[in-house]
Amino acid sequence: MVSFPGRLTDGTAEPQPSHHMPTSARPPRRHDRSCTVCHRRKVRCDRRSPCSACTRNGSLCAYPPSNQAVGRVRKTTISDVASRLSSLEKTITAATIDAAPSAQPSVPGRAFADHEPRPKERQSPKILLHNQNSSQYFDDLFTTRAIEEDQDQPSLLPRSEDENQVEASDTLLGLMGTPSIPIVVDATNTSWQLLTRGALELWRIFTQNVDPSIKILHIPTAEVLFFEAIREPNTVSKDASVVLGAVYFAATSTLEDHEVQHVLGLDRFTALRHFRHQFQRSLSAANILENPTLLLLQGLAIYLTASRTHSHGRSSWILNGLALRIAQSIGLHRDGSHLGLRPFEAEVRRRLWWHMLARDNRAAEDHGISSSCWLPPSDTKLPLNIHDEDLYPDMRELPPPQAGWTRMSLHLVNMEITQTVHRLDSLFTSASDSNSKELARRDMMDRLRDQVHAYTGSCSSSIPLHKMTMQLALLMVHKVDLVTRQQLVNMDHPGQRDVMTTEENIVAACRCLEIYMGLWADELLLQYRWWLRSYPQYHVLLYVLWHLYVRPDGPNADRAWENVYRLFEIEESTLREGGLSSNTKCIVLQRLKKNAEEMRGSVSNRNLALDEASPSTQSDSRGTISVQGGLDDQIGIQSLYEESGFLPISIWNNLLDEMNIPLSEFPGIS
Repeated sequence: MVSFPGRLTDGTAEPQPSHHMPTSARPPRRHDRSCTVCHRRKVRCDRRSPCSACTRNGSLCAYPPSNQAVGRVRKTTISDVASRLSSLEKTITAATIDAAPSAQPSVPGRAFADHEPRPKERQSPKILLHNQNSSQYFDDLFTTRAIEEDQDQPSLLPRSEDENQVEASDTLLGLMGTPSIPIVVDATNTSWQLLTRGALELWRIFTQNVDPSIKILHIPTAEVLFFEAIREPNTVSKDASVVLGAVYFAATSTLEDHEVQHVLGLDRFTALRHFRHQFQRSLSAANILENPTLLLLQGLAIYLTASRTHSHGRSSWILNGLALRIAQSIGLHRDGSHLGLRPFEAEVRRRLWWHMLARDNRAAEDHGISSSCWLPPSDTKLPLNIHDEDLYPDMRELPPPQAGWTRMSLHLVNMEITQTVHRLDSLFTSASDSNSKELARRDMMDRLRDQVHAYTGSCSSSIPLHKMTMQLALLMVHKVDLVTRQQLVNMDHPGQRDVMTTEENIVAACRCLEIYMGLWADELLLQYRWWLRSYPQYHVLLYVLWHLYVRPDGPNADRAWENVYRLFEIEESTLREGGLSSNTKCIVLQRLKKNAEEMRGSVSNRNLALDEASPSTQSDSRGTISVQGGLDDQIGIQSLYEESGFLPISIWNNLLDEMNIPLSEFPGIS
């Protein structure tokens, strides 16, 4: 039970002697009205001094003067309770941060000193791009610094004709079925149901390709629902129809075109459009906004995760935020054990809540917006590292977590990282000094590595799913360390290139990109490539391009450029195969790459001129950077990143303030 500040007593006060007077003593005088505590709590008071209720509760019993009326206390409302809970959670978070290791010995009372510094706010510019057709807001450090120096900012927004090339598939009206536009839905229409063979094959594909990547459903219980729907399609509930539609859409998203033709007899684009449409109809019929359920949210979460491999608009991020609000309305932000729920239901709710938090953070990162400040107060625990077979609905208590790898391990790595990023975000805005923050950051990273190792230490690189878990965990931890280190350095040394463009950082960034591309190239991991498409390395690529612009002739420049070229080729093929067009994020990265290439060419020409002017000086071929010709022919100006994502780090924010990007000189991009 949570104790509110207004009901706490001073733990240092000595108990009143009258509380422990023997019963044989002179009976206490009875008062003519209730004590203040009983009056406030609306309980019966025996009007003794102290009263029996205060004696049992250990409260300080006091009575108002006989000539003073007792004021009626304002009734506590839900908003009061929420405000108090939020205040308590902030206090606990601050206490956790203050307890982090510090370079200086703790001083009693230091936290309450008058000269305690105020928390430092992040140096994050806020930019709103707008033109006649649309607008977009950015507040994260990496992106805003690149945009600030752009001389043609309005052209960063996609043109309306480009946006029209992409099917406007997910809108609030279409997906949620809001009543502002009449939507006629026949809840009994089952014409979209697949034939048994196709349905069984898509369920098998979902359990093999999708479920290991997004552990939302409890497969043994979901399997019962699935087969009941196949046998009796006319009895399928609205909630179950939503989940089935999401499963079919997600499973199809993992297949290549020839595989979809074999399973469904349709081309991939037509099948995806069909399942998307039917999912939206089912969700509208279920009226999720007014009648949300756990099953509906599970279906919506599966659909939004899969749809990020096809859409690079803002719809998935916006809808995920709406889904979080819906989740709050059914109490997912509160742990089920505190709500009297059965252990099985509480565990399933934990999986869904933390999945949605991780997706929301990553989607916001993709759009250049810091999302951690939007997180609702929550006490929901992380789910257990156990297999689905260890859970069943009638269990009275949960089993202990397993040591080593399970099908939950990859998801728990993401959840642990999401939790660590939230803590780091609170640390960076605290009043601690820079050295203390860096020590605390390193300690958090060490603890994160230990926890991740507990999940992945027993994995075998010979097993595809084990290898994917190991490599993605390594990639995500490296990325968190790189980006949070950059963020903290920027807070203390804003605009200092030498501090931020170190060889240690570029090597770490290259390592992240190499892990990602190694997973992409592994033929045994083709079934999970759809998930890699939803986990692009925006932050890392942005840092590498900026580093190459600032230090074009560094010792690791060739390695960095090789990674950039390979990554652009991957993303160009992704955009081309998906029929997608560039968005603001793509345009920013394309222009940044163009500037880095031109800087590289300028340095190469300057070195060549110096060599020709000094014929007696031998040129070190390792110090001269040659420009690989035909770059735009090899990669194409339309390469770059579609939107997608998973991991939770909200820092598109930090480096490119000094970038001078004269976009008007590049008519092919503007």
